[in-house]
Amino acid sequence: MGRGRVWCLGDAFGYEGEELRSFEEMVVDFCEMGGEGRGFPVLSCVDIRYTDPMVTVPLNALARLDSRENIWEILEPGVK
Repeated sequence: MGRGRVWCLGDAFGYEGEELRSFEEMVVDFCEMGGEGRGFPVLSCVDIRYTDPMVTVPLNALARLDSRENIWEILEPGVK
């Protein structure tokens, strides 16, 4: 398992129709930018905004992201 960054993008709450298609297209364009990809995974459409309960994502903490297993978990505490 390697360490690296993940681009974490919140869900498209409130977007519909053309706005939603434009949002999804922007995410795909970002991931494909330059043809070589980003070099780090993108976690998209995650409910990480101002919700109840509010999810706090610690910066620079080790995490596991596995799209095959549908797993996203934080492996380190956010505060030492």
